[in-house]
Amino acid sequence: MVVLWRLQTLAAAHDITLFVPHPQDRRSDRVPHRVAQMIEASDLAVALCTQQSLGARVEQEIDYAIQRGKPVLLVLEERISLPSRWQALPTIRFDLERDPPGELENKIVEHLRNYRGRYGLGRKQANALGLLLGIGVALLGLWLLTKE
Repeated sequence: MVVLWRLQTLAAAHDITLFVPHPQDRRSDRVPHRVAQMIEASDLAVALCTQQSLGARVEQEIDYAIQRGKPVLLVLEERISLPSRWQALPTIRFDLERDPPGELENKIVEHLRNYRGRYGLGRKQANALGLLLGIGVALLGLWLLTKE
């Protein structure tokens, strides 16, 4: 968790707010108030999901962002089946076992650069967000290795 908090600090330096769920957030059947507030205040919702992390609550958060008219970018592990209601959302796929984190970072940065205006991001913010997501995926891969 300390590393994730550090990522949040780095993101804040670029005017980016990262939401890292606490285990207690997963106990509720609905979107917690503080999560809803963060979605409401956001310019862009990015969902970084693995097969282990995507569940009913995460789906509710994504649906909530869509209902509020927020642009949503899905960064999904290859093995995840995309629900039909999300087919039109921009999606970047990754494979933790095969893809180097730098490749995913490049895909994300390229996507964000192409859609900066749509998402309300500056060039530096797009680059920082791509880097942070790439680091996040690398950390996720390391964490999953410890679970095996």
